[in-house]
Amino acid sequence: MNMLKACGRIAAVAALVFTAVSCNTTNNSEDPKLDLMPINSVAVDGYTVSLESDKALETGSNYLYWKVEKDGDMMKPQSFTVNPMMDMVEIDMMHSTPHEQPQIAEEDDRYFKNMAVFIMPGGMMGSWSISFEITLQNNEVITGEMPIEVASSWKLTSVKDQNDNVYFI
Repeated sequence: MNMLKACGRIAAVAALVFTAVSCNTTNNSEDPKLDLMPINSVAVDGYTVSLESDKALETGSNYLYWKVEKDGDMMKPQSFTVNPMMDMVEIDMMHSTPHEQPQIAEEDDRYFKNMAVFIMPGGMMGSWSISFEITLQNNEVITGEMPIEVASSWKLTSVKDQNDNVYFI
């Protein structure tokens, strides 16, 4: 009899644990929130294209979060391409940097997210900007350019070999 009572109690506790674990206490109506800081925004043809990040942009790897708004409403683009460029006016040279193209952010589908590895800071040597092309759901295309500030950091350095090849570490 004691064995039967023990089995009954174990079954009851298991049922309570199963019920408690299977309850969904998450309110799906809440908007997902990312802890982002604004980097810059530009207005193009009545739309506002904003760039945000989890930290100030610096040399090395950076995650960039993009959103498009019109009259305060977030728009969902069907495609989004970017090209970061450093304009080195003093030596009449421009160059890009390793980067991914934006994709819908897994953390919050209201944003497009990409990674860029800035190889040098902005400042006396030149200035960074990111050109973009966005195709909206209605096939309207928005193009523009956004100036950005990139600070120096310890996360990236470069070295030259005897043949003047540059390697980024």
